[in-house]
This record gives sequence, C-alpha cells and structure tokens, in this order.
Amino acid sequence: MEKYKPEEENKERVASKEEIRYKGKLFEVVSEPVEIEGKTFEFEKVRRSPGVRLIMRDGQGNILLTREFRRELSKFDYRLPGGKVFDSLDEFNEFKQSKGDIIEKAKQAALKEAREETGFVPDALEYHSTSKLGATVEWDLHYFVASVDKSQQGAQELEAGENIEVVWFSEEEVKNLILESERFSEERSVAALTRLLYRPEKSVRSTQEQEGSSLIDLLKSKDLGSIRLRTRNLEKLKQIQDVIFVGSSLVGKTTLVDALRNAMKTDRTLAQLFQIPKRVITRPQRANDNLVENQFVTADEFGEMVRRGDIGLHWVRKMEGNREERYGFLDVDKSRIPIFSGNNAIINNKESVMPPNLLEHSLIIAVYSPDDLRDERMQQRSPDLIKDKPEEVSYRLSDRAINMYPEAHLVVKNFGHYQGSTKEDIVRLFSLISELKS
Repeated sequence: MEKYKPEEENKERVASKEEIRYKGKLFEVVSEPVEIEGKTFEFEKVRRSPGVRLIMRDGQGNILLTREFRRELSKFDYRLPGGKVFDSLDEFNEFKQSKGDIIEKAKQAALKEAREETGFVPDALEYHSTSKLGATVEWDLHYFVASVDKSQQGAQELEAGENIEVVWFSEEEVKNLILESERFSEERSVAALTRLLYRPEKSVRSTQEQEGSSLIDLLKSKDLGSIRLRTRNLEKLKQIQDVIFVGSSLVGKTTLVDALRNAMKTDRTLAQLFQIPKRVITRPQRANDNLVENQFVTADEFGEMVRRGDIGLHWVRKMEGNREERYGFLDVDKSRIPIFSGNNAIINNKESVMPPNLLEHSLIIAVYSPDDLRDERMQQRSPDLIKDKPEEVSYRLSDRAINMYPEAHLVVKNFGHYQGSTKEDIVRLFSLISELKS
C-alpha cells in the first residue's frame, strides 16, 4: 500500500470568495470557485454549524452515555452527550470571518452541554478529534474527553421537549453496545469511541520529572480543607515554573495573593523561592484599587513597555461590547518562581497569552466563590463602578466563577466556612511547593 505523503503540494487554490446560494435555519448551500492547474471549477457544498460530543469518564473504567428519544428513529437510542457550538448559521459565519480558534470555542460549548444535558461539570476536558462528513456536506463534530466525579452530579437543564436519561456503562459494555446499530446509531460517535477505547494505553505518570504527581502525594498527606485537587490535570503537569491564580472578578484572588505577600516577609524560604511581580493594566484607576498589586497605564504605554522588555507575561481580556483591556506583569527574576494574579482571560483567550508556551508549565489555581457572593462583594467594594459603568459590572459578573474548574490544577473554595482557613491553606500550599522544589 502506498504511504501517505504529507509533503505533496496541494494543486487546488480557492479562486475567490465563496457565495451563499441558499440559507435556511439549519443548512446553507455554498458555492466556492476553486482553481486547479489553471482552470476554475465551481464546487458546491451544504454546510451546517458544527456540533460537539463528549466522552465522559469517571476514572473508574466507566463511560457516561445518554438514552434519549430520537424523532428520526421514532425510538430511544444511546448516544454521547453533546449539542451545538453556535445558535445560528449567522453566528457561525461571523466566527469564521473572525478567524477564531474553533476548538477553543467548541470546548466552551462542550462544557455548557455537559452541565445542561448531564448535570456534570467536568474536572478536565481534552480535545480528542474532529469528525468531518466529506467534501459536499460540511457538518463537523468536535469530540472531547471529559473527566467527572460521579458523586458530583447536579440537576439537568433540559430544553422543552428533551427526554434524556443519563446512564453509566463499563468500557467493556460500551465496546459491545457500539456494535449494535439498533441501540447506538450515530456512526460517527462509534468511530470516535472505537479510536479511544482500542488505542494503546499511555502512562500519564513520568518516573523522573513529574512535579504535578509529586504535589498530589504531598497534598493528600495534609489537611488543606479549602483546596480541592484536580488530580487528572495535576498528573500531566511535569514542571512548576510559575503559578497563576485565575478566577472571575471578586472571587478573592487579591486577598489570597496578599496573604502570600505577607507570609514572604517573615518566611525566608518562601521569599527566596517565590516572587510576586506587579501587574500592569490598561484601564483608569478606580477607588479601592490595590496599588501595591497594580500599576495603571494607557494602551500606548503598555505597548511601549512590552517592546522595551519591561513586561513579561501579558494577555488581552475581552470586555463588554468590543472593548478590550491588556494585562501584564513586570518582568521577573528568572531564578525565582513568579506568582501571577490573573483573570479568566488567561484561559478563555489563550491565543493572546505571551510568551505562548508559558501555560504548559504553569500551576493553575482557580479561586471560586458563588455568584451571589460575588454580587454582594461588588456592591460593597465598587459602588463607583456600579454607578458609572453598569454594563461593565454586568459583564464582569456574568463571567461565572465555575468556568475555570476544568482548566485548573487546584481549586480554592473561598466562601462560607472555608473562608476562615483559605489564607492559611494557601500559605501552607506554597510551603509544600517549596518542599517539593528543595
């Protein structure tokens, strides 16, 4: 059999912009002129907005499937949970024009579908594959593998008319079930499951350099009640080169970083290993802003600081409307581990993060507080913002704190009875990291 030659030149070239010949609610017919060896041909295809599917595992050898009534089959069928990435073709086409990252967009849709269709919020979510129908019909399905805790199921949020039951099967049972077309009919999901279940197992834990796994062992031997481990994510973290606190507005990131800053004044070990660089932000200073933590500059000043090398880590945070804010940190001492207090945009807008590979070796600590508590804190701490910029307040509060769970290595529960111990637990956590690094 002839081997595939990836280096072969593609002789096809799109000659001009595609034309939408027909558009319905779900499908559109697209005509695209393509030039092949000097001749132009009109290629026509039917296109639908992409979808997502989730392969949800519990870490104990079980996989979640849904049992739902399908109109096209006139009967119940087993399927992978999933749904749409965009609400309309117009939204999909606008996204295509923006040249955004479709996998990141699909990942957010997968998290939403997991919560609404199954009641689970995944501990971790990894891209698996994309299924394409063919040249004349475009309807991509993006598959993700999710890790969930079976004991942490919430309520389903089903749409009107949906009849969906959540069912767990062992991997062996799933292998048998997907061979029965009368019980599991979506062939593209059969292919995705087959590739996953029959591929050779790879060891996650490295015998040499695996600081994430070592940190798991240390944390399990301690009683840090306000800190929750995301074990699967930690197992993949080979080296801790920096630490990033993430979380929505008003979850308490600054409070925890201040606790570390104070501890470093008296704990020589922490002070020698870690550093907390000043954050630089392109927005006007507000009342109650922490000037020890933050420096406020214009967008032009920020750009000049980046060009001079004064700013190391930096990223873009998308705000209400089309507004953007730039965030960064003053450059750091390379001999010490920086502690960055970021925001959710570090994860939600990864494409903007510079240096581009920094997140691969970052310990991500998500700080969580319930949305009603965040709203209460906003009322207490930022009355000027509420009065002058209600749209920004609404946008900040709509960024739910729980959204960072799947990406985090650790989650700090900064609310209720946990609040009495969060600062102490954070300092103890960094002492354990010091022990790990010694």
